[in-house]
Amino acid sequence: MHILKKLIPFCCLLLLVGCNSLDLGKLNPFNSAKRVYDDKVPVQVLDEYTFKEFIALFPDAVKKRGIVQRDDGRFEPLGSLSDKDYTPASYAEELRQRFDYLSFDSVLGEESFRTAQLHNNNHWSSIKPDAQTLNTDAIVIRCSYLVFATLDWNNNGIRDWLVVTTQNHKANESLNLTFWLVIEDPEAQDFLSATLLGMEEQNGIGQAKFYTPKEAEKRLDLLRVELRDSLRKQKS
Repeated sequence: MHILKKLIPFCCLLLLVGCNSLDLGKLNPFNSAKRVYDDKVPVQVLDEYTFKEFIALFPDAVKKRGIVQRDDGRFEPLGSLSDKDYTPASYAEELRQRFDYLSFDSVLGEESFRTAQLHNNNHWSSIKPDAQTLNTDAIVIRCSYLVFATLDWNNNGIRDWLVVTTQNHKANESLNLTFWLVIEDPEAQDFLSATLLGMEEQNGIGQAKFYTPKEAEKRLDLLRVELRDSLRKQKS
């Protein structure tokens, strides 16, 4: 859970732009993913520490996709990136403008938070400590987003993004949630939709508990009620 210490403390400086800043002329509802690599897609590691943490949590899924760390520290599959590959200059900027914050279940799934509000809410702000990290701060929820590796998760010859998201709620600041996500075929998406692979919950300095997506759904239903009730008590 050291990733929480890396992501949460960053200050939030820049205002997150609203949906009206997107170039709607470029949005194409008929986008479709086209295979880029005939052979295996080379692994691109953007944050090695987080990627190793991910491998430890999802060993079977990683092994199934043929991802192996060599003796020299590099990860297979190896190879050069194709000129046709989609590798933005800033993953943070891509997330800032295109990420659908409600595409996966989290504590943002409350009635008071909707995608349009998240993009337009002037209580949100962002900062890019590097080309992969985006930090946002809502009224009651502090979030961090990190694209830590890119690879072919769905085996279709196209690069996908692995993302880790942390959420910390004002109603219980000792509670830290970590969401492990994959964004499949990002170039073909107008708004980036994420799939939840697993969630970790940590209260204080205790051991983090891991949840599968189905387990996380049930736990989040309870957490949202607990946090909402706690917030109301703080205001009363």
